[in-house]
Amino acid sequence: MNNNKPYKEFGDRSRTPYEALDIKKEMCSLTDYDIETQKEWLGKYTEYYTELPLNGTITIFRAVPKYVNKIRSGDYVTQSYKYAQNHLEQVLNGEGKILTKKVKLNELYPVNNNEFWFVSINLEKELEEIEKWTMKQ
Repeated sequence: MNNNKPYKEFGDRSRTPYEALDIKKEMCSLTDYDIETQKEWLGKYTEYYTELPLNGTITIFRAVPKYVNKIRSGDYVTQSYKYAQNHLEQVLNGEGKILTKKVKLNELYPVNNNEFWFVSINLEKELEEIEKWTMKQ
C-alpha cells in the first residue's frame, strides 16, 4: 500500500499527510480547549476515559493491518488501548495489530470523544520526506 494514502478500506477516517495540513490550519488542537472540554474529548463520561496528563504528553493507539508499521500525520487515533482493541476486533476482524506513540496534546485534533487525528508538530518535515521519496520512484 502506498504510504501516502489513507486506510479508508479499514474503516477509519484517516487523512493523508497533505490533508493533515488542512486539519492543522482549520481545526483546533486538544490544547486549544479548556481543561473540562479536554477531559470530555479524552472520554470523561465513557469507559475509555484517560486522565489528562500533567506533562502534556500522552500515548496514542491505532489499530492497523499487519503490514502497517507507523503512525503518521493524518492518522485516526485514540488515547485508549481498549478503544483501539475494539476497533481491531470489530473492524479488522482481529487481523492486525495496535501501534502506539507518545505525542504532545497539541498534536491531537479531536473528531469525537476518544477519537482524534494525529498531526505531528514536524508535519512539514514529514512532507519533505514524502516528496524526496516520491521523486526517487
